Amino acid sequence: MVLNKNFRASTLIPIYTKAGITNKLNFLSYWKLKNNYLNVEMKLSFRDAKGQKFKEKHIKIDPKPKVYELSLEELMEKPILKIKDGFNSYVEIEVFFEREPLIKYPAIIYSLENENYSSSVHSCLRTFNPSEKIPTYFKELNQTGFDSFFKKNIKNYILFIGGEKQETYNFNISLINKNNKKIFSKEIKLKNNCAKKLFNIVLEEEFNLDKYEGEILKVIIGHDIEDIFPRFYVGNYSTSSLPSITHTFFDESNLPKTNKNLQKNNLASAFIFPLLKEYNLISSISSYKSNQIWKGQIIIKLLNQEGNTLFKKYLNQSQFNLFNNISKNYTDEFFNISENSNLENLFCKYEFISENFPKRFKLGLNIGPKYESNKSTNICFSPQISEQDLMKKEFNTTWAPIGGSSNFNVFFHNTSFNLKSSCDHLEVIIFSNNGENRTLNLNLKPDQSILFNSSNKDIRRIIGEELGYLYIRTSNPFFSCWYLSISQNGVGGDHSF
Repeated sequence: MVLNKNFRASTLIPIYTKAGITNKLNFLSYWKLKNNYLNVEMKLSFRDAKGQKFKEKHIKIDPKPKVYELSLEELMEKPILKIKDGFNSYVEIEVFFEREPLIKYPAIIYSLENENYSSSVHSCLRTFNPSEKIPTYFKELNQTGFDSFFKKNIKNYILFIGGEKQETYNFNISLINKNNKKIFSKEIKLKNNCAKKLFNIVLEEEFNLDKYEGEILKVIIGHDIEDIFPRFYVGNYSTSSLPSITHTFFDESNLPKTNKNLQKNNLASAFIFPLLKEYNLISSISSYKSNQIWKGQIIIKLLNQEGNTLFKKYLNQSQFNLFNNISKNYTDEFFNISENSNLENLFCKYEFISENFPKRFKLGLNIGPKYESNKSTNICFSPQISEQDLMKKEFNTTWAPIGGSSNFNVFFHNTSFNLKSSCDHLEVIIFSNNGENRTLNLNLKPDQSILFNSSNKDIRRIIGEELGYLYIRTSNPFFSCWYLSISQNGVGGDHSF
């Protein structure tokens, strides 16, 4: 197969070196199932922080859908002994096809794993294809949209991997408090020398943050990147914890209004997530003041697994304003979950009612230990908005990992924009690492939630102790779906593809 760089999807993924932590990639070979690509080949190029390639691997991808889980340590054949601890190497993943793909990112998950749980993020940074037209807003818009934890012994990082065209990258990093006051700003020059170098910017090394312990700050990253898709890996690490990892997104707060015009009193957007009270975990929704300003109403509901509303909270104006500003909004602050502690499974639903809602609406979902919130998910996500084009689709697809050494749990929520609607059909295909599969057919009521994990007999029969994948078709375009690696020591995960 000719490896044409215009016929590829690619990504750049960092590798974290430390005893007791493993780096893994996992994916479902979905390309034939979803896009009818028959010939698929993957190339992995391993480089150190200076951009020097030290290993290359090629994998011929099976045309039939199957699950792949790759240990980066095994693929590198243990040269990590020569690499310093921390993020000091990376892998470029290129997936080649027989024709140009519509989506230039491969649906690949990177996981950092220890004996308790894993921290995960989907593919993020990438190089552009030679014939690709690059929108101007990629460079013009700043990056933001992640939680930072200013606390003793915790380091907050921003990872960037350079390309082969730019000599130097100029960054401007600003920190803004919840009163919208800029408290720090710094120009940082990264000397890349067209060498594909890896850069790790640690906020604590750039700013004196001692007196801001516990504060909620927005981090804004301005840049002049032209040869790499400018979306950064970010998170935190300490001597005693697994690094958290998520990604940034575009700061659209100052864009001209391009809001979606909707019917009065109709739901503009909604999403559901699990509360996981049995693990003594807490949850919150972060707003990064990265969306266009909007007006309307927010309703927060406490649901049982069947989708029934146990409690409903209409936010007042000051509470509503938090979601147009920099804030972290804990679920416990809106209703007392402990009053419903006799119920086995509880879920939270956010409903946004507006006539003029942003076309893209980004938030952060945090689920983690009560007193160590830096060990939470910090999932960057954009809930579906009410669109006619979505409702015209016959079915919608999503997929996520399940089971394996990370013990991924998949939470699917039949998020409803119309509670008078009938049940929605769900087709769930379970895929294993040998290509074996089985299909489950379910009907879910409006706002009903369902948990899939490897303890389910139908799932375990297919995947056993190994990692599997769920490929889900649903008649509901507004679903919410997450995969989570859960423990009392920390929680990792992301939204489904």
